[in-house]
Amino acid sequence: MPLYEYSCPDGHITVRAVPMRLWKATTRCRQCRRRAEQIFRPSWMSSTFPTTTVFVLADGKLSVPGRANAPTPDGAKRIELNSIREVERFEKVFTAQTNARDADTRDAQLQAFSDYMSERRKELKEMSRTWQPEQRAFADAAIAYGNEKDKKLRMNRMGRQEYFLEPLHYDASNRPAWRDVDTGWKERR
Repeated sequence: MPLYEYSCPDGHITVRAVPMRLWKATTRCRQCRRRAEQIFRPSWMSSTFPTTTVFVLADGKLSVPGRANAPTPDGAKRIELNSIREVERFEKVFTAQTNARDADTRDAQLQAFSDYMSERRKELKEMSRTWQPEQRAFADAAIAYGNEKDKKLRMNRMGRQEYFLEPLHYDASNRPAWRDVDTGWKERR
């Protein structure tokens, strides 16, 4: 079971041994009961952190090779991350860039879809002029529902993603439960 060290504002050090699946970034100090945050102190691990190599391909996609000394693909940019802080910084920057780029595409697609549906609703309104009153009322209700749905879609920007390098974040919160197709066995959490 791994040991985690925490420090409170008074400088007390609290060491806890907990399973990785129960890890928390904060805990209560055993001496003063104040909030203590996890600290990372230099150890043998700090000098042996394995280099994480990431390739940014020409189309903007990422490729993470199986080994650090893998040759760089043609047209790709090689990025070597040598510490946990560099990995976290890379994840944050790449997530922000990807979401900003994708937001423009999503907005354009949403606008095109809204324009298309608006035209279809206008056509329906025009066609319904010759219908019976009950049919016209139903068409008007459908048009009103579509207009309301368009407003909600514009207000809710869907599809934000978060990028992470899996080996450093591999826990129960970000992986699907494993199931064996043949036996139906499912891993307990």
